[in-house]
Amino acid sequence: MNMKCRDLSGLRSFKGIKLIAGAGGLDRIITWVYINQDSSISSWIHGGELVFITGMENGFSAETLKSIVRECIENAASGVVVLIDPNHIQAVPEEIITAAESGNMPLYEMPWEIKLVDVTKEIANTIILNQLREQSVMGFFSELLFSHFISDTSIRNMAIRCGVNVDENASMIIIRPICTHECPGNDFSNITATLNRAIDNELERCHISFVSYVYMDEIFIYAVCKSKGLSEIRDILTAVCSELAARFSGLRICGGIGRSAVGTENMRRSYSEARQSLSFSENDEQPVRIVLYSEMGIIRLLNSVSSRSEIQDYCYSTLKPLIDSDRSHNTEYIKTLETYLRCNCNLVKTAETMFIHRNTIVYRIEKIRSLLDIDFSNMTAKSECLNALRLMKHFGFKPEDFE
Repeated sequence: MNMKCRDLSGLRSFKGIKLIAGAGGLDRIITWVYINQDSSISSWIHGGELVFITGMENGFSAETLKSIVRECIENAASGVVVLIDPNHIQAVPEEIITAAESGNMPLYEMPWEIKLVDVTKEIANTIILNQLREQSVMGFFSELLFSHFISDTSIRNMAIRCGVNVDENASMIIIRPICTHECPGNDFSNITATLNRAIDNELERCHISFVSYVYMDEIFIYAVCKSKGLSEIRDILTAVCSELAARFSGLRICGGIGRSAVGTENMRRSYSEARQSLSFSENDEQPVRIVLYSEMGIIRLLNSVSSRSEIQDYCYSTLKPLIDSDRSHNTEYIKTLETYLRCNCNLVKTAETMFIHRNTIVYRIEKIRSLLDIDFSNMTAKSECLNALRLMKHFGFKPEDFE
């Protein structure tokens, strides 16, 4: 996990250092530390450095401080720490605080009596340890899920370094944020990192043993199912994801959870199940949907044994009159039937859900009954419609896809 500015407050040596501006940039990643020894820093940093300004160079002035802070913002430093001392920099000027705040540049005041070497050493050590742990986690997931040429002993040892035991019952989980065209101009990778951090914090709070890793904008989680069942873990993840989705317009979060098991081969199976569950959840329009593989029902079998064309033929033969009408006349019979069955055949609730007058729904349902020649009190007939509708949704079939 990358070290960020918000992690600084948790360091022992950073306790006496105060954030005075730029709280909006606390998720900036710290790549290293840089102690300023000149009146300009643009030629000396690459971006991502936490810059310490001591004011010890000759001729240092308030104007020099302003210029350096502006350069930090322009060169994408992660943050700025200003050492305060009567003999060098007595206080941070208000206009610099304003500039840092508007640029979301974390700006800190550090008392002179705090030893700079202690602060920089702890930050550097934390960065290195985080990098080593991230390499271990990446190796663990890579070998566990995709390699067939490594021994169980090696994977077990890698898991121990990551803080989990592969001999315990566990499950693979995949979480994927999806930013639609309505999503504002946020850094999408930052959204994923923020979600990963929130998930990690909550799983730790709930005393769940886990390892997580972000790859290609997906969050992989290996969760030990010892203190919590999969349904409970799903509820925890849903709550965290819902909180983040509420903060960003146009953000959807999907997820899949494989069945729990023990052993390397079973974990690969759980990963495959999580991938299938994720695919199933993506077809839902809810802001947050995390699906357990065990809940997928007949879809589990169809994913593995049936061809797409056969499934499409089944859907068409079951719902042909409605599909033809929707395709030719935009009647929305498929959507109406799906909502009606989901509302347990309650006309009033169906009308409220679709924001349509009850009389319109009554007309549509009667028309659907006539076209399908169906009795909705017949469980077999109703189940056939439900299965066809679920398959259309899962495989993304639209009325215009049928001929």
